[in-house]
Amino acid sequence: MKKSFKVMLIISGVFGALGLSLIIAGLVLGASWNQIAESITSGKYSIVYPGNDNIAEKDSITSGTYDLKEIKNLVIDVGAGDIEIVNDGKDQLSIENDNKRGKLSVTVDGDTLKIKCRGRQFRNGGEAVITIPADITFERITLEMSAGTLNVQRLNAKKLDVSVNAGELDCEEKLIAGESNWEINAGKINAASLDCKSTSLSCSAGKMDITLTGKAEDYFIEGKCTAGKVNFDGHGFDWDDHLEYGSHDAKRTIDVDCTAGALDIDVIN
Repeated sequence: MKKSFKVMLIISGVFGALGLSLIIAGLVLGASWNQIAESITSGKYSIVYPGNDNIAEKDSITSGTYDLKEIKNLVIDVGAGDIEIVNDGKDQLSIENDNKRGKLSVTVDGDTLKIKCRGRQFRNGGEAVITIPADITFERITLEMSAGTLNVQRLNAKKLDVSVNAGELDCEEKLIAGESNWEINAGKINAASLDCKSTSLSCSAGKMDITLTGKAEDYFIEGKCTAGKVNFDGHGFDWDDHLEYGSHDAKRTIDVDCTAGALDIDVIN
């Protein structure tokens, strides 16, 4: 019994050392801890249960074209690098990636297409261009940023979710959404033209500049400003202010929660 136990301990130690060696080799070759974890949970080493129709992830692609006929939702997750979203008159989504400093992967899960960009080990990430048809309307678009930059032209969705933990998001042209949720923990957000009926803005730190379409009287804004500063069409709120401005009968609403940082909201025709 004692002999067999010792044998098992030796075997376990050998496989443990082998596993550690493989992890170190992976890190040396350019993998990151996040990529190792993702390989276990959602990559080629994942366990697929019956009924899971997740299509295998295409990792570190240089280019690709994707049919959007069955796609209703779009997720873009920027962990590092410089990403640009542009529009054209075609009916497919296309990607061009330099593949030198960054790793870009694409996953299709049912009716959701997810694009993820990560930097290689000890690198900041590369550059990629994502081209989206100009006339397409998604059910839901999710933009998530941990670092890097994301430049966006025109997007159209019934629901738009934006989360920036760091980095910079610049929306140069018109964004159209029935409902949109914006959250910033650090970094910077700039939206040059947002056409939205129901908007939620949460600012923990950093700077958020949002320009809304229409007239100021079209909006009712309410919420709170714990610290930092909020400006709505020239009306300033700061330091423990309760925000409420406009008519309850307004066609459009804005919900604000500013813990710190600066939130500037303008309205243009």
